[in-house]
Amino acid sequence: MEHKLIQTRNSPRLVTAQYIIGIYHQSRPEIFRSWYKTMIFSYHDGRLWFFVPKNEFDKLIAAAARILETGDKRFIRWYSWYRDRYFPQKALDLARKVRAMNLRQLRDKALLLLLRKSFYIFLEDVYPIHQVPFEYGFANYLRKRLNQQISDPLEIDSYLSRLAIAEKPSEVMLEEKEFLKLVLRTRKKRISSHKKQVLDLLEKHYQKYRFRAVAHGNEPAKKSYFLKRWQDLSRKPFADLQKRIRNVDVHEQHVAKERKMIYDRLHTDQKFKIASYLFSGLGHIRDRNKAVLGEMLYSFNLILREISRRYHLRDDEFAYYFLEELFELISTGSRLTKGEISKRKQSLVIVYQHGPKKKLASRRKVYSGAEAESFIQKTIQQQISFKGVLKGVIASLGKAKGRVRIVLGGHDVPKVQEGDIMIAPGTDYEMVPAMKKARAIVTDEGGLLSHAAIVSREFKKPCVIATKIATKVLKDGDLVEVDANKGIVRVLKR
Repeated sequence: MEHKLIQTRNSPRLVTAQYIIGIYHQSRPEIFRSWYKTMIFSYHDGRLWFFVPKNEFDKLIAAAARILETGDKRFIRWYSWYRDRYFPQKALDLARKVRAMNLRQLRDKALLLLLRKSFYIFLEDVYPIHQVPFEYGFANYLRKRLNQQISDPLEIDSYLSRLAIAEKPSEVMLEEKEFLKLVLRTRKKRISSHKKQVLDLLEKHYQKYRFRAVAHGNEPAKKSYFLKRWQDLSRKPFADLQKRIRNVDVHEQHVAKERKMIYDRLHTDQKFKIASYLFSGLGHIRDRNKAVLGEMLYSFNLILREISRRYHLRDDEFAYYFLEELFELISTGSRLTKGEISKRKQSLVIVYQHGPKKKLASRRKVYSGAEAESFIQKTIQQQISFKGVLKGVIASLGKAKGRVRIVLGGHDVPKVQEGDIMIAPGTDYEMVPAMKKARAIVTDEGGLLSHAAIVSREFKKPCVIATKIATKVLKDGDLVEVDANKGIVRVLKR
């Protein structure tokens, strides 16, 4: 049976990988009855890979496409509420409550309850449903409609990439605008970097945005990052900074104008317009959720660090505990054996069967060590074929040449310099500084509403996504050409 790689994520601890698994497993049968029956996760060296049987994935995205074909009012009504009115306030309140606590003073039972409560509230309040099937299903519906008028697949992909742009500016753009205004304010008053007024302004900005960089296990952005950024932008021409602010201010009008031009050119009906609204809205929802996720994960990581400290577990031991095993550790003192930790370090595969929402362990099969490696080879290992050209999906139009820089996580961000081509499995907030410097962006996975696609379009940088193997076959220093008008990455010199 063929399996499809859906997503891959960095996660330095198995319990935070389990949180990601929970996101993928979220289903809402009251609004969407179909879901994955089998999910396979491979965990190795702090990275999680998510696979599903391809036939199941195809059925799921076909069911998502039927929502638009039939005009499912129940789903569209729920979706509109979720897009425009929902906010994960309960999770955000809990995250701030955790940060204000002295966790060392909690008794073991209270710490256990807090761990359990945080895991499930952060999961269910932030991600009531996993969006990937809808992203692919809605895109397929629009592609089918476009194909009725356009025969060239590249032209169809070009239209889809433009229809994927949300009307509202992303959180990255809004933070950028606020920071640019801060720089202009200090430039006008000619305040130097050592002055208290600048440091006070940077402190306020830091407190508001420091959690944006927190992924599954990373720390908040450092104050030095914002100060260095202020110093770099202070050297830019005044007019350039003002232009970048105006670009954010006119984003909504620009997107509306672009979309109307597409509608008029293709003579689209109301059904197509509703579909494109729902499609682009998925990107807005994902961006909004990620903007608050960092604050919640930081608080969750505080709880995990206290458990690790209290039970004298080294990082390389603690990293391989499941959530339920942490419950057991706190309740009874039961620990994983050194042998089991060693096998999990070697290789780990987790297979889930769809079942009742909260009983995660009851429907889970775990393979570790040699057994996991055998499972991977027999079931999900991908055959790699590469002859100098990679084919992916057009996410943001344009062409660029440059040297490859492989970015697997936040630790790789500093090696990206102006004009490099950034190659990543996928991107997140922690990678935005590298994305700003890169001439073009290429990813292994992701859809038209992935973080890489959204940010690339806003930065107007060529982007090719879903190449599957870019990080595996390209090396730092390779000279490549990214042709995002055709969805191709070509190696020019190794």
